[in-house]
Parts: sequence; structure tokens; C-alpha cells
Amino acid sequence: MQTLLGGFTTVRDLGSTGYTIFGLRDAIRDGIVAGPRILASGDPISPTDGHADNHNLREEIMTAVLRRGVCDGADECQKVVREAVRRGADVIKVMALAAR
Repeated sequence: MQTLLGGFTTVRDLGSTGYTIFGLRDAIRDGIVAGPRILASGDPISPTDGHADNHNLREEIMTAVLRRGVCDGADECQKVVREAVRRGADVIKVMALAAR
């Protein structure tokens, strides 16, 4: 609400984990809550060991929750983008730089 009162009518969310941002976006769109229009990406897309690959966490946590946007190569990345669109992404956030 503060964002809307501050004069922002549209914002972009470029990398929230999970699906919560899609619910908020839809609630604003449907008039359930007040807020600016949201263009949401959901999970960012990253190569293995890249900026958005939370590789410092335990493997079972990474696999279950935090590695949804991790892909390598054109075929894997195309699949990840299609999944993001299926979940409702308005935009795709790519974090292409690998960690060093």
C-alpha cells in the first residue's frame, strides 16, 4: 500500500523464491488488496553454481525448494522458462554470471 501511496503504479519483482508474489499480484489485480500492479518473475534463472544457485545449502533443501530456476544449456533453460511461464511469470529474470 505504501508503494502505491508513494506514486508507484507498477513495480517489477525480479527474483522472489516460491509462489507468494504471484498470489499478491493476483490479489491486487482482482481488487482484494490495494497495491501497485506487479510484474513478477518468481524464481530467477541461473546456471549451476551461478548467482541464483543456492549451492551452499544442504542438498535436500536445494533440490526441494531452492533450485527450481537452475539450468544448464539451451534445452534445460527452455524447460525452466516454460515452467516459469506455466506458474504465471510475467517476466523472466536471468542471472547468467557464474560464481567465482
